[in-house]
Amino acid sequence: MTTDKTIKVSEEVHAELERRKRTSRADSFDTVLKQVLELVSTPDSDTLGAYFPLDEHREAAQAVIEHIRTLGTLDESVTSNPRYLGTSYTEGLEFESKESSRTIVAIGFDETTFTVYYRGPGNEFRQVASVRHNRDEKSVEYDNCASSSGYFDDDLSGVIEAIDQKVAGALRRWS
Repeated sequence: MTTDKTIKVSEEVHAELERRKRTSRADSFDTVLKQVLELVSTPDSDTLGAYFPLDEHREAAQAVIEHIRTLGTLDESVTSNPRYLGTSYTEGLEFESKESSRTIVAIGFDETTFTVYYRGPGNEFRQVASVRHNRDEKSVEYDNCASSSGYFDDDLSGVIEAIDQKVAGALRRWS
């Protein structure tokens, strides 16, 4: 149950709440305070792949996140139930340009897959890479989405290469 309450805070606290509200895309100060006070679960980027069944899959997610962090001056925030290209995910990690305040790269996570999106030339999100668990073969599949062959890569290198290419263009265009 929500009731209207007023609390007095210093300018410093208000500014920090405002910053957190903006970077987490929270819709209210109440949501930000719930996160800060740990009244709701807000995973960090290191735990987004916790449900992936294979170590290789979790390590791939961390490697992709770490690589994206090296590509530009980006703020990052975890989101709940994001939608990219009409696909719903449990959680997402968004990387926003500090210069333009636009999301440049986003990663959608569910229990078996993570998919990387970049902001395309028409200001829409486009899929650049996906890493998923193949239950039948108990293995990890790497899809750089640049290949029209329908085959998966053997390792993460094609995914990283595709991310480098597309995210570099998105950063030049949208930052």
